[in-house]
Amino acid sequence: MSKIKILDLTISSIGSIYSALRKTGVKNIEVVRDLKSLQREHLLVIPGNGNFGQASTALDQHNLRSYLQDFISNGGKILGICLGMQILAISSEESDEGVGLNYFKTKVKRFPNEKNLRIPNIGWAEVTASSNPFNFHSLKAPSDFYFSHSYFVEDSPNISGKLTSNNGTFEFCCGIVQEQIIAVQFHPEKSSRSGAKFLDDVVSWANE
Repeated sequence: MSKIKILDLTISSIGSIYSALRKTGVKNIEVVRDLKSLQREHLLVIPGNGNFGQASTALDQHNLRSYLQDFISNGGKILGICLGMQILAISSEESDEGVGLNYFKTKVKRFPNEKNLRIPNIGWAEVTASSNPFNFHSLKAPSDFYFSHSYFVEDSPNISGKLTSNNGTFEFCCGIVQEQIIAVQFHPEKSSRSGAKFLDDVVSWANE
């Protein structure tokens, strides 16, 4: 990995993730709004606070879908964070018209209206890895990460490398760790030491 590219969809702040990635020691980090210069050896970060529908519209307005498809087909690696995880799914209950990137064959759901759930789910919660295919040090034991969301990627039998967390008594998929795509619902850039360790692991994975 010679460079990290942070995709700016112009719908949320990217300052925190930029600063957190700089702390991993990577010096060549670029914020981009198009992917014309994206190459296989780059790590592409899709950050995110914001609305699924707005993100879907931004992908179309900037003709990003075909670039992303080519990048994945050529072996490129992606880190998706929060909305950046959700947009990798098929669709979301947050937007009737928004269409995701369809890399995860599942949909994004809103937390059910149960009395013991926080909606939105804001704060620290424990994350557990059902498998750890890249032997990430940050995932070897359950650790607390920071969340801020009302929607989550629905679990599916075709999801491997799954991370889970709980909102009250409700367990949900909060991360997917696969060969070319790592996506998490929590915010590593806001998760103190555990988040820093996770980003260190991601950078090491991207350099393999």
